[in-house]
Amino acid sequence: MEKEFIEEKDYFTRDFKEDISNLKDLAEGVKLSGSGNYEEVIDKMIETLDGFADALEEIQDDFYEDSEIEMECPHCGEIVAIDLNDIYDEDIDLLCPHCDKVIDKEDIYEGDEIEMECPNCKELIGIDVDDLYDETLEIVCPYCDEVIDTDGIDLD
Repeated sequence: MEKEFIEEKDYFTRDFKEDISNLKDLAEGVKLSGSGNYEEVIDKMIETLDGFADALEEIQDDFYEDSEIEMECPHCGEIVAIDLNDIYDEDIDLLCPHCDKVIDKEDIYEGDEIEMECPNCKELIGIDVDDLYDETLEIVCPYCDEVIDTDGIDLD
C-alpha cells in the first residue's frame, strides 16, 4: 500500500517527516516484496530532497530580504533605508537620497539605545548609549523628570 506524498508548495507547512516516513514505508515494501522496484523509491527520494532544497531556498530568500535598517540621516534628519550588505562593502558609499550627502558608516552605529527601568518612577525608558559615555550630560527620565544615576550601568 503506497502512501501519498504531500504535494503542497508551501514549504514552511510541508511535513517533511511525513514524506520521509512514507518513503521509508515504500522502501520497506519494495524490500519485502522482492520486486526490486527501486526506481519508484529513488523517484520519491528525489522528490523529497527537491522539497528540502526549495524550502531552504525560500528560507534563504526571506533571510536576505530583510537585510535593511532604517536610520536618520545625520545631515538632513530624514529617514534612510540602508542595506546591511552595503555597510560592509568598502567600495560602496552610502548616499542619503534626500540630501545626496555621504553617510559615514560609523554614524550607523551611533544612537544605539538601551532600555532600562527608571529607578525613581519604574517606567521603561530608552537611553542613548553614546550619552552614557559623556560625563557632562545628565540623563533625565522623561516621565518623572528625575536625574538618573548612570554610574552603575554595565554596557558589556
